[in-house]
Amino acid sequence: MAISLRQSITLNTQSIGQGGPAVIEIRDDLLAEETRAMAAEVVNHNAILAESSRAMLVEAATNLQVESINSSLASEITRAVSADSVLGQRITDEVGAEVTRATAEEATLATAVVTERTRALAAEASLQSGVDGLNQETNAIIEAGYVMNDAMSVLVSEETARAMTAENAIQTQISADNIHYGFRVCGTTNQNCISGAILVFDNKTRTDYGCHVVPTISAYNTSTYKYTVESNGYYFFGLSLFMDTNLNNNDIRFGIYVNGSAFAFGGKYVGTGETVTLNMPCVIGDVIDCRCYIGPATVSLNPGHSYFYGWKLN
Repeated sequence: MAISLRQSITLNTQSIGQGGPAVIEIRDDLLAEETRAMAAEVVNHNAILAESSRAMLVEAATNLQVESINSSLASEITRAVSADSVLGQRITDEVGAEVTRATAEEATLATAVVTERTRALAAEASLQSGVDGLNQETNAIIEAGYVMNDAMSVLVSEETARAMTAENAIQTQISADNIHYGFRVCGTTNQNCISGAILVFDNKTRTDYGCHVVPTISAYNTSTYKYTVESNGYYFFGLSLFMDTNLNNNDIRFGIYVNGSAFAFGGKYVGTGETVTLNMPCVIGDVIDCRCYIGPATVSLNPGHSYFYGWKLN
């Protein structure tokens, strides 16, 4: 069993009894220590009582504060629950209204989408029709372009050919202009002529009498006694004729014929020489000859007496 400090000191004092001064001094110290300890114990006890009272007061205040807080929390919870209920209802109402609005808007948009899709399909069909029309027009234009190109090619070819032909003709004409065209022919014997008979100038090679045909010797035909013009232009033709006998003692005439028609004639008396000349434009292919215009008569066609001639005037 534990004993107090005072009991411990009493016991010790009793145990040392009648000791000397040293013991008495120890005893006094112990008593003083006992008195101090008792005073400290009283102070501590009072302090404990005061602290205990304070703690109880703090606890009571704390309990009040906690109760106040709990009451406030309960009120706040109640208010929050009420507000949450109101807010929940409002949110529910707003959500319902928004759903209703969204549903109506979705229906409107769906109708608009259908309408727009129908319009777009119609527009696409119209555009496709337009595109098809444009393609047809384009193809027609391209085809027309091909046809035009072909026509232009043909036209260019024809025009080129025509131009080349014209150029060749011009070159031929230029060349022809630089070429001497002419002839001189004679006969070989006398000829009894009646009206319309062609004079037989059948010699074109008697160079000793100046006979010639240039540039093409076949231009004068010694079988038909005719000269064929080889180049367009103005020509001078002449007939020098010695009339020997007038068989009917009538007037006689001889002429220069072009393509079968008399263009110049002369003569009347026998025993004389007659000259007939003609100056006129001719074209390629014209045929020139000499004939008895009025007969009958005998003419001397010997090279030294009679001859037929002509040349192109450059």
